[in-house]
Amino acid sequence: MPRSNDTRSRTGIRRTRRWAFLAATVVLAGLSVAVLRNGSRRPVVWDGPTTVVQRGPLTINVTETGTIHPREQIILRNDLQRDAKIMFIVEEGSQVKKGDLLVELDVTELEQFLVERRIRVQTAESSLIYAQENLKVVENQGQADIEQAELGYKFAQQDLQKYIDGEFPRLQKAAEAKITLAEQELSRAQEMHEWSQKLFDEKYLAQIGRASCRERV
Repeated sequence: MPRSNDTRSRTGIRRTRRWAFLAATVVLAGLSVAVLRNGSRRPVVWDGPTTVVQRGPLTINVTETGTIHPREQIILRNDLQRDAKIMFIVEEGSQVKKGDLLVELDVTELEQFLVERRIRVQTAESSLIYAQENLKVVENQGQADIEQAELGYKFAQQDLQKYIDGEFPRLQKAAEAKITLAEQELSRAQEMHEWSQKLFDEKYLAQIGRASCRERV
């Protein structure tokens, strides 16, 4: 579009220059003819209206039809992904300057959409902050649990070592002593039982005494 407008402007200028050149040629030819005639004849007195001639540029006005187009055009487009209602538009042919409002679109729906997206962003940011803080709490709790478990493991190792070095040998000796004593008592009871059985067989011990010896064994 800008190239076609420039071509039309240049064509109009050329036509204007051509008509100006032709008019100047006609004027000069007429003056030449008048001078030649006056030189060969008597001066002719003009009886018509006259005016004072002044030296200056010769202005030739030529009227032509055409269309005026701006040299630089700025096309305003709606870059939105949806149709929008025009709330205001400047009148055609109005003179404007930098900063003037040319077109205003109805963005009510877009503003609501923007508010919803901002609310979602704020909600996501709040969730992120909560998750980060909760992560710190969990990490601290986990570290405390690890330290508590390590301390309990250390105490358990110490108790085990004390049991192995001190209490276990003592309890083992006491148990072995009880076993030895029980074995001795069992041996005596068996000997008594055998002796009682022998006496019973020989009719020296009554049945009651033999039963008492069995109970002891």
